[in-house]
Amino acid sequence: MSQTVVDRKPRFEHALLVATFLLLGIGLVIVYSASVYSATSPTMLKVTGGNSMHFLERHFIFVMAGVAMLVAATFMPILLLRKLALLGLIVSFAAMIGVLFLGEEKGGAVRWYEVLGLSIQPGEFVKLAFVVWLAHSLAQKQEKVQRFDMGVLPHLTVAIGLVALYVLQPDVGSTVILGGLMVVMLFVAGIPLKHIGGLFGVALPVLFALVRFDPEKWRRVCAWWDPETYGASDAYQAINSKAAIASGGLEGAGLGSGLQNITGYVPEAMTDFIYAVLGEELGFVGACGVLICFGIILWKGMKLAATVRDHFIRYLVFGATLLIVLQALINVGVATDLLPTKGLTLPFISMGGSSMVVMCTCVGILLNASRTYPRLARGRVMEDVDASAVEVYVKEGA
Repeated sequence: MSQTVVDRKPRFEHALLVATFLLLGIGLVIVYSASVYSATSPTMLKVTGGNSMHFLERHFIFVMAGVAMLVAATFMPILLLRKLALLGLIVSFAAMIGVLFLGEEKGGAVRWYEVLGLSIQPGEFVKLAFVVWLAHSLAQKQEKVQRFDMGVLPHLTVAIGLVALYVLQPDVGSTVILGGLMVVMLFVAGIPLKHIGGLFGVALPVLFALVRFDPEKWRRVCAWWDPETYGASDAYQAINSKAAIASGGLEGAGLGSGLQNITGYVPEAMTDFIYAVLGEELGFVGACGVLICFGIILWKGMKLAATVRDHFIRYLVFGATLLIVLQALINVGVATDLLPTKGLTLPFISMGGSSMVVMCTCVGILLNASRTYPRLARGRVMEDVDASAVEVYVKEGA
């Protein structure tokens, strides 16, 4: 007779680790290629001192910090995150409020603390803190989560507070990610579809209003819709990004040989539009290889979330996976002009310390869950299974 059983032997997800380190390695190479010419340009001499390796050296430090957090998150007691969920959320609110008053302004946005020459972006850490708190809250409520006052209202209230702080920075890209995380995680937890529909009914008009009544953001949308009219201004980034990717062909121009990169026509080449540099220099093969790596992370993360028994770990794994993949999809969508321009990095590849640390921590959480928690194994025949290796699924926490 086929029954549901629990395998006592957790399986460490080596493919997840390999995919992550491949992306980190590609990132090191592409950041160097994207910065080697600009680092010695007259406009950058004050920052780099003429050192062509300046940005690569900084990015290497970020990668090492990310790897350190990946290792720490892999081997820490993962339930410690649940105990610190509320504290993490409170600290997130405090950091987001503080950056509005103490933060450094760049490009018309106030998102960064300057500490010892490093820029720390609290908005990146808020996303993970929100995922941890939401996983804890949903696991705590369980059956009550289907009630609007228990399943939707408290989570929506917290999300609105964080979104308001993102809007004040402003950071619409992170606003979209935070909202997407909440809606999808609530759906997975079993929130009724009528409540999900209500969230969309409220969120979409609000998002439209935030964009429509902000002249800069509305120009970006108009530029995305009609790039020819805005080719010399707001559509400049998207047009040159598409040109770079298209010129890469099948195999690419080769590392350091991308014309758009050499001439500096791709703005934000090391951060927001690094996928354009990658597409031009590594071609269709390299661009697809990166997407395959993210696909492996998605596949392994979703499979793990679907089979882990503990409710908190399940929601946490799902949220951490979604955070990585959703940000990657938006970044690639912007670089290929499928989405309006937003200031989001490509996980593991773009230069950016805060994002690197958060994304690597997410992978560490997935690896931790895979190595410490048994999985549900459906459809196996009990007579064919060694009784010492499995236990019958009786109740939560058995």
